[in-house]
Amino acid sequence: EPHIDFLKNTRASSNWKVVYPTDHKNSDKMSRSLILINTRHSTNTWTPIPIHSPDITAITLCTSAGLLHLFNVYN
Repeated sequence: EPHIDFLKNTRASSNWKVVYPTDHKNSDKMSRSLILINTRHSTNTWTPIPIHSPDITAITLCTSAGLLHLFNVYN
């Protein structure tokens, strides 16, 4: 589980972009999943996949080989 502070944020260095579950800021439930994306990857190369669960974070990553759907599931 990621550490989430009182502002509903986690900490990451400037080299990482944090992707939270879809309803992270609007839910009373604590998010138990997130994805860290290195800032070397342009924000034009990935998009969040909307999933309404605090336990699942997902993105679509556009690569030279095609689209890659990446899921992080708290189990």
